[in-house]
Amino acid sequence: MNLFDLVRKFSRRSSQVRTTWFDDVSDQEVLDAIRSVPTHYGTTNNFSRFVLPDNLTIDMCFNVGDAISVGDLCYYTASDVARPADQMTTLAVEGLDQGKFAALFCGVSQEQILSTETSGGIAANSPSTKRFTLRTQGVMEFKCPSQTFNKGDLVGVYSNGTTLDPNQVDLVKLRANAIGVVVKYYGSATTLVRAYIQARYNDILANKPRSVGTLAATGSIISDAAAIVTELVKVTGADATKGVILPAGIPGMSITVYNTNASNALKVWPNVGAAINAASANAAYVQTAATGVIFDCYSATQWYSLPLLGS
Repeated sequence: MNLFDLVRKFSRRSSQVRTTWFDDVSDQEVLDAIRSVPTHYGTTNNFSRFVLPDNLTIDMCFNVGDAISVGDLCYYTASDVARPADQMTTLAVEGLDQGKFAALFCGVSQEQILSTETSGGIAANSPSTKRFTLRTQGVMEFKCPSQTFNKGDLVGVYSNGTTLDPNQVDLVKLRANAIGVVVKYYGSATTLVRAYIQARYNDILANKPRSVGTLAATGSIISDAAAIVTELVKVTGADATKGVILPAGIPGMSITVYNTNASNALKVWPNVGAAINAASANAAYVQTAATGVIFDCYSATQWYSLPLLGS
């Protein structure tokens, strides 16, 4: 079957492809028609769509009871099980959710699994056969909050602080939060972005320059501190009470914090459950006025400062 026969076959089955074809149809029209054919159950192509597909796929177990759709961003849990992003427990801050998800990102689902598949069929099989396919990398299009993008911008999973969205990405500045790189310029605000994504166990994002930003210190305890979302951050507003919180710890990550206040200390909290130096879990590091400190992540629950201090 040649290309035109294939497109004609799809056109008879899909409402999104024109139903009448002419002999002088252009190659571009053929490509556009193929790309418009739904690859999801149903008639709405409202999920991540492959633009430059390849053969880099893996198969993993699914969790019985999970509803998984084609195009879902998935993360690795344990025992060779992958779950869609909306099943991850939120940390209530988008930047923290993005770091947690990115570290475990294993690919994009290529199959639909119903939440009702708990008896009979695939879901009743043993873990060795209860599996589905994921693509670990490729150029895809994702939904996103309305915004502009430059080529080379980083994207991570989108979270509203309550739920992670398995079909949507958002602009990120921190490499540790990223699952992909934007490959197309969007000078006007868009709600659909094209990006090259890659599972984090085979990371190509390591050579991206470190991100920088400015952040105003807030709060007085770990739960209301301002979340750090860049690798080098200049913090304003320190008053010996307000502070910032480090992102979810990924071993090898380094965060540089500059306290711009000339007379007041800045509190720097670790991610929830972690410790800085020899201090107890969730205890703040007190950074003196007008100084810069590097925080290196040794494990998911341990940070060390440079210079090394006791608290």
